[in-house]
Amino acid sequence: VIRDILHRLEDRCPTHVILWPVPVQGEGASVKIASAIRAFASIEPRPDLIIVARGGGSIEDLWAFNEEALARAVFESRLPVVSGVGHETDFTICDFVADVRAATPTAAAALVVPDRETLRNVVGPLGQRVARAWRHCIDTRAQRLDLAAQRLVHPAARLAQQAERTQRLAERLTRAHALQRDRLAHLSPVAVLDRGYAIVQQRGDVVVTDSRQLAVGESLTLTFAQGRAQADVASTEPPAAAQGPP
Repeated sequence: VIRDILHRLEDRCPTHVILWPVPVQGEGASVKIASAIRAFASIEPRPDLIIVARGGGSIEDLWAFNEEALARAVFESRLPVVSGVGHETDFTICDFVADVRAATPTAAAALVVPDRETLRNVVGPLGQRVARAWRHCIDTRAQRLDLAAQRLVHPAARLAQQAERTQRLAERLTRAHALQRDRLAHLSPVAVLDRGYAIVQQRGDVVVTDSRQLAVGESLTLTFAQGRAQADVASTEPPAAAQGPP
């Protein structure tokens, strides 16, 4: 029975096993089995579960698993108990008070550990999904890092960019200033005088813009592009629109 259990555990999923040999039939067997079940709870590190097992036999051979001492120990156990007593057709009180009943000792071993091939079939795809998720995460972070690196500019390069921009703005300002000086020059009275015009002023520097402001014999000041002159009004003519009919 022991070899069958260990062989099945090795086939399905190798694990650490603690053996506690006790008599499984005869006088006092139930008490010794009960003591072993209680003692397992004090082992450190504590086992995950207990398998109570023996091979098949007659009802008399299996009677120890029907006795009260063993039944109470199984029922009160702080560790889960799997009962694998006898063959598939054998039933004892131990089967009914245990957490799980297995048809045979080998079946008990198969119940308590997973099948490693099944685990591989489950874990394999999960591992692939995890690997893909990590790759996607790493690729995403790498792309973000590349974008951030592209936006990074060395301080010296940034200063050079600012200096170039400042130079362009200064050149634009210079051109605008020069253009504004050309426009102002055209609007300047001096520029008008350069074309042969003069500024006529009455006494008190009043600029004359209408012949009707003048009186015959009045003294006027004429300002030219170069210099000034005095003149007296000999006659006046009203604006063309103000003249009467001939």
